[in-house]
Amino acid sequence: TGSIPSSLGDATHLVSINLSNNDLNSVIPNAIGNLSKLESIDLGSNELIGSIPSEIGALDSIREINCQNNRLTYELPSEIGRLATLEALNLQNNDLLGPLPSEMGLLTTLRDLDMSENHLFFKIPVELYRNGALASLESLDLSNNLLSGMLYD
Repeated sequence: TGSIPSSLGDATHLVSINLSNNDLNSVIPNAIGNLSKLESIDLGSNELIGSIPSEIGALDSIREINCQNNRLTYELPSEIGRLATLEALNLQNNDLLGPLPSEMGLLTTLRDLDMSENHLFFKIPVELYRNGALASLESLDLSNNLLSGMLYD
């Protein structure tokens, strides 16, 4: 068992972080938002808990986020819509709740989105498919959630 230290946010020249397949059982520290040069972060297959911090919206260069196979909870922060360079987001097999934030419609470079095996319940916000939003999306996996009814308004 271990944790991701807040001091990781002091390594402001990091371009890539891979802490996957460890036994990390802490929250993702807010200091992650200090890593403005970060292009890729892989925290998959740990026991991370809590919410994805809103400070994630400060990752100006991020292209890939993998937090699959953890125990992350709560809703996605709306600040995720600030990730203008994001191409792949994998949050599969967590305990995420609620709707997708409409700000995800701003992710025009997103190619791969996997949010399967969570506790998501929603209609897809119109912002996600209007005016070319998510136009780059090639793969979408929302399987094994709590979706029902019409998927969009």
